Amino acid sequence: MAVPIYSDLAFNPKLNSAGDLTTVTDLDSVKQSIYTIIKTPRGSRVMMPIFGVGIERFLFEPINEEVASAIATEIQKQLELFETRITINKIQIKIINDSVPGYEISIKYFVNDKKLNDQVDITIQKN
Repeated sequence: MAVPIYSDLAFNPKLNSAGDLTTVTDLDSVKQSIYTIIKTPRGSRVMMPIFGVGIERFLFEPINEEVASAIATEIQKQLELFETRITINKIQIKIINDSVPGYEISIKYFVNDKKLNDQVDITIQKN
């Protein structure tokens, strides 16, 4: 079994059979970090006031291409600043125009130390 390069506490850690808190490793660790950066509202971390995209704030804007572009730009900036383990290949944002409008966000990236491509998909919608 390979020793993990990255290891973080799981979002909802529980005790495992050895009595330790559960962790996520390698690709799951990177993916969890990306979700954290995107979902965290800017200013909510006292010691890191510029951390976080705060993706839900964009749902108070009109659902259109201009806002989609702003979302992509903000995600790009935040990931380049706070997730240095990856190189972003592509951020794609699709507008959802059904009964509950929103955005489908797809982030394709390369995990530098693992030399692997991966992807995160997030959907945000107005309630």
